[in-house]
Amino acid sequence: MSSWLQGDYRGADNILNSAWAEREPISRPLPDTGRGAAPLPSQGRGRGLGLLFAMAIRVNTHSEEHTRQLGEALAQVLQPGDIIWLRGELGAGKTTLAQGIARGLGVTEPVLSPTFTLIREHRGRLPFFHADAYRLEGAEQAADLGLQEYFQRGGVFAVEWAEHIAEALPEERWEVLLEGGMDEERRITISAFGERYTQRLKVLEEALASAGFRDNG
Repeated sequence: MSSWLQGDYRGADNILNSAWAEREPISRPLPDTGRGAAPLPSQGRGRGLGLLFAMAIRVNTHSEEHTRQLGEALAQVLQPGDIIWLRGELGAGKTTLAQGIARGLGVTEPVLSPTFTLIREHRGRLPFFHADAYRLEGAEQAADLGLQEYFQRGGVFAVEWAEHIAEALPEERWEVLLEGGMDEERRITISAFGERYTQRLKVLEEALASAGFRDNG
């Protein structure tokens, strides 16, 4: 079952070091900001690192292919305009997960790391934009990428090392944290920030269960 988090929440990695709130129904009302969003004041910490309502699911994968299958399951609930932050250390499997997302979106061409091209575009049932911000730092360096144009093209925008350009990205998002375990095992936390995303957590739980994944939260 997914869990609610509320308060000073600066990224999925903090889930592992903070107490879980009581589990509550997914229908819990969120603050109405007049635009369907649910952010709370950031208290000057910058966009993407402030206060938000969030829900999270945690699962384990046991191989690269298993991680791709998780990405495929996530792709089943994605909608035009979705933003996905992909986070984790070097070699954690961010590109591998992106490959699974692309496969779930019907992309048939190879999906490679966009480290040097910064953004790669792929055609599927939804356009898939795969970005890598590893070499960038801050909104100024991200400005030349034309991010707002990508956000408005009705596709899915997944960015590795998203925390490097958090101030240039929407606060509401999917966020996926990948952590290494034994051998190829990965501990993966999928967090939903804001009503646009939290309202799909139950559907995501069902998609993951259908694919054989169990919530370890």
